[in-house]
Amino acid sequence: SAASTVVPISLSATQTQSGTNNNHIGALDFTVASATVSPGTSGQPVDINLSFRHVFTMLEFNLQLASGSSTDLSSIELYSTDSNLSLTSGTIDLTQATPAGDNSYTLVSPVGTKKVTLNTSGCTLSTGSAISAFMMILPGDQVGSTSSDMTIKVTSVAGVTVVVKSGINFARGKRYTIDLTGLVFEPALSDADDNIYRTVKIGTQVWMAENLKTTKYNDGSSIPNVTDGTAWAGLSTGAYSWYNNDAANKAAYGALYNWYAVDNNLASKAASNGSKDIAPAGWRVATFDDWNTLGTYLGGQLVAGGKLKETGYTHWNTPNTEADNTSGFTALGGGYRLYDGAFSSIGSQTFWWNSTDFNLGFAKNSSASNSDSKLMYNIWAKQYGGYVRCIKK
Repeated sequence: SAASTVVPISLSATQTQSGTNNNHIGALDFTVASATVSPGTSGQPVDINLSFRHVFTMLEFNLQLASGSSTDLSSIELYSTDSNLSLTSGTIDLTQATPAGDNSYTLVSPVGTKKVTLNTSGCTLSTGSAISAFMMILPGDQVGSTSSDMTIKVTSVAGVTVVVKSGINFARGKRYTIDLTGLVFEPALSDADDNIYRTVKIGTQVWMAENLKTTKYNDGSSIPNVTDGTAWAGLSTGAYSWYNNDAANKAAYGALYNWYAVDNNLASKAASNGSKDIAPAGWRVATFDDWNTLGTYLGGQLVAGGKLKETGYTHWNTPNTEADNTSGFTALGGGYRLYDGAFSSIGSQTFWWNSTDFNLGFAKNSSASNSDSKLMYNIWAKQYGGYVRCIKK
């Protein structure tokens, strides 16, 4: 049959490791071989020397807790400022000359992403000894120049931590060891309902890595669950609901609160919520200034939303523009509740109340959308139902 000169290759953007071995990458370690001499006469035997060369690069992460109790590792995510860190499809032309040195092979029409996720199971982080986690990525210029920043997000039962490594450029066929010993996770956070929340440090701030879902103020008293739309519209005191009044939405999205439940202004909170506090002890509902600090740290209002949003389309509608979640914040498209009690925009938008008041009828909030990468700052009627993120004091 005719000679095949173009070979399709693929590399999964999501890899799974069980335990601390690298068995899961065997099938992905693609090698390419080209004949080093031309074949002889057709039908006659001839010696052909094949030189096998690895296409991909292996990363070995060494992970260890700095201190504290052990915790189960959930995932490691690697992000790049350049495209095609991972590969879902592409081809290699076998007739191209063997790349010099450690240069990467030329991939034809590569289709990839800026992120690789390694899902881990059976890996427990402790202070006693380091564990190893293994990942395969595209090498060389597919990753980027020596000025590229590589963001590594480590998620465990205890929380989320983000490490940035600068000036990395990986060569093909090599294994690199990335030191992630001395990891520090903020302690898991619990609320008055004993819900447990992951946390993440972003810059100098420590945030909840998921939306608040408590049905009680932190003194143990109940927040009213108001399901009727007309009753919701007439409120001037604290209340909550689940999206579409469906408790099945609690786990992923958390609770929708009107602003009166999160009011923390001395002049108005006595009337709003009886001077109670919705945030767990040692934490507070984020203020406008807190959100502004977060947005500035993530590169400004025009791009910060993308760095906050969860990737993919599980909780966001397409196109989920520029979503990469490099911050570890994991914003979901949970929609909101309108001032008249109707529910709207799940999958396409979300907003979080600021504890910052604006005037008698309106308060500030921050929002993200599936259609752009912005972190927006808004002023909405206090009867709206929005989500809440708390920040460590």
